[in-house]
Amino acid sequence: MKKLLVAALLVTSAFAHNHNPKHMIKFDGFADGGDSASFDISSSVQDDKNTDTETKNSRVALNYAYSINGTWQVGGHYVNDTTAQAPVYGIDVYYNLEGRVNDTCYAALHYSMSSEEDVFEANTIGLEYGHRFNVGSWMGMHLTFAPSVNYTMNTVTPDGGEDITTNALAWNWIKFDLLF
Repeated sequence: MKKLLVAALLVTSAFAHNHNPKHMIKFDGFADGGDSASFDISSSVQDDKNTDTETKNSRVALNYAYSINGTWQVGGHYVNDTTAQAPVYGIDVYYNLEGRVNDTCYAALHYSMSSEEDVFEANTIGLEYGHRFNVGSWMGMHLTFAPSVNYTMNTVTPDGGEDITTNALAWNWIKFDLLF
């Protein structure tokens, strides 16, 4: 009976504890007004009491990163919101300092682009530094708490106008990564 218990424990530990997962989905942007590329599929209805009308809004935000080896991750993100003028497409590159994706410090470069013909073109470059702390795992999926500091440079070029540039420094302390 003891041998059976030890064997069951070893088998479940081997399958449930992948030390270097290959796939990542991030969940962040809880306080950014809905502008992040965090995983989100939602819809809402807003009532306008002045005109007695309803406005339906939907949002699809997807992101994914693949670990090439433990050190480098490459991914992308897509955001389409009915309240926005155009969808956002982006590329993400992560460098993990410990050579693995979980329980490590990391640096990231994010590039996003959005444009609507004859209206505007927007480009965003973001630099991020953070650390992933293991929270727990279940069925081969690892949840990590990943607070980070982000520096974002955004340029919007309206059609026929001058560039509008903004820079922002933010501490993203409510951020989780799902690794599998």
